[in-house]
Amino acid sequence: MSRRSLLSKASREGLLRIPTEPDELVRHYLLTPADHELVRTRRRPENRLGIAVHVSLLRHPGQGWKEDSPLPTELVAWLGEQLHVEPDALRDYARRSNTRHEHHALAQDHLGLSSFTASHMDLATGIAAEAAFSTDHGARIIEVLIAELRERHLVLPSIDTLERLALKGRARARRQAAAALHDALTPGQRDRLQALLANDVMLGQSRLTWLRGHPASTSPASLHALLDRLRYMRALDLPEDLGECIHPVRLTKFAREGAVAPVSSLNGFGTRRRIATLAAQMTELSVTITDAAIAMFERLTGQIFSRSRNRQDQDWSTGKARAGKLIQLFGETIDTMHRAIELGHDPFAALDAEIGWHRLLERRVEIAEFGELATSDPLSLASERYAYTRKFAPAFLEAFEFNALEAGEELQAAIALLGVHSGRGRNDTLSVGPALWANYIHLSGGRVPIRVARCA
Repeated sequence: MSRRSLLSKASREGLLRIPTEPDELVRHYLLTPADHELVRTRRRPENRLGIAVHVSLLRHPGQGWKEDSPLPTELVAWLGEQLHVEPDALRDYARRSNTRHEHHALAQDHLGLSSFTASHMDLATGIAAEAAFSTDHGARIIEVLIAELRERHLVLPSIDTLERLALKGRARARRQAAAALHDALTPGQRDRLQALLANDVMLGQSRLTWLRGHPASTSPASLHALLDRLRYMRALDLPEDLGECIHPVRLTKFAREGAVAPVSSLNGFGTRRRIATLAAQMTELSVTITDAAIAMFERLTGQIFSRSRNRQDQDWSTGKARAGKLIQLFGETIDTMHRAIELGHDPFAALDAEIGWHRLLERRVEIAEFGELATSDPLSLASERYAYTRKFAPAFLEAFEFNALEAGEELQAAIALLGVHSGRGRNDTLSVGPALWANYIHLSGGRVPIRVARCA
């Protein structure tokens, strides 16, 4: 079985890479006066260059000189240039087996570093766990771990050890976050979350599957389906501040994990992890479905306006030829009366003779209809569809509380009145009628800003 890995091959090579670019060599490997004093305690050129390598690699990346890793020629050349030692001198370094170890210890003491031992494992795991509270990204966790170990003046362990520590830290962070969510719930709340995974005979599926499959098509039935799901999630009675005890990113991780995990997989989770995953998913689903319900209500209301405008446009389009003839008749009437006045004749007699008074009277109703069509307000036309609106608006108004700025007080009052009257029976004389709906249409058509509370 292969070892679990957090890092790709490129990430492993890049985290503790020895730089070779000139700017980075100067930044990381410019020897200090104290370094030069230490180097001068060695007589042989190969030893002076060797101890400089130990000091440099303990300083950055922080693991020291590893025997099995070749040194970049750029690094050796840069150190040799500073010490006035030929880079080839390093070939004769460490002919005695313990020279390398002595120089490593000397360089470590020079830099005030301590070796990383088994006693530091729990400390490092705690650092990794703290980093993992806000991310699952392996490279980021190890970067934080490396930075903290450097701050504590510890020689860095191998990349394999760092990766194992990051894995342990991430697992600890997950367990702690799951425990925090689990413990924030009452036994009754946990039982209700667990029941989401059981098959519901009435639905023919689990409640969790039903909640996940909320509709997206725009229709009154779809809005009712969304509101049914909201009511069910509110009945779970989860704490409003659930998740505030852990990092938001960690809460999102639980929610996303729950969103893609099949019900059978969730049943296989440990109790705390399962409850935490379900709780986080319910928190996110509540927001998602609330937003979907509000957006669908806006689309349904918008359809009323667009259909009213479309009807107005269609009526105007189909009567365009008739309207043209009426305008021509009106022009002929004006021309006839104008000529009669210029010639000193009776304009009404001329009008009756050339146009025909009876002809004008026959067009009177038609002219009035086109005048009303041309000047009618789409909002008034929309208010005529109140019967359609009652298929979804009362349920929506009942599901939410509304708050508005001072500029939206009239709209808020209209919504409150609609909410009160929409709850009455069909035969109740106070139920919402065209006039009250028209008032709401006119107010909401003004685009007054309003905030919808997430809970009723």
